[in-house]
Amino acid sequence: PFVFNWKDQWVYALGADYRLNPQLTLRAGYNYGTNPVPSSTLTPLFPATVEKHLTAGFGWLSGNKTFDFAIERAFNKRVTNNNPDPQVNPFGPGARVDHSQWTVSLGISWVLDR
Repeated sequence: PFVFNWKDQWVYALGADYRLNPQLTLRAGYNYGTNPVPSSTLTPLFPATVEKHLTAGFGWLSGNKTFDFAIERAFNKRVTNNNPDPQVNPFGPGARVDHSQWTVSLGISWVLDR
């Protein structure tokens, strides 16, 4: 079996929302978390290495429904694998993983007793 040997991490997050009017709430946030993946078990199959995230979004209240939208940017993090084991790193030691990501979230919720 493949062992990741991930480390515990600290994640720091700061977020805010601002109610622009009774229907519209604006949101923004940032978080930083240390990379939990040791370079000895880094694999391109699961590159959970990003450390910095920026988010923005809004919520819209309409009657008993809330519509939410959010977008998140995980900024690029480059890590180099130093493990020669081909089961862990099929690309060999010195292989680099660059990982960044965009995530979009949509949600709808209903208030049952308003």
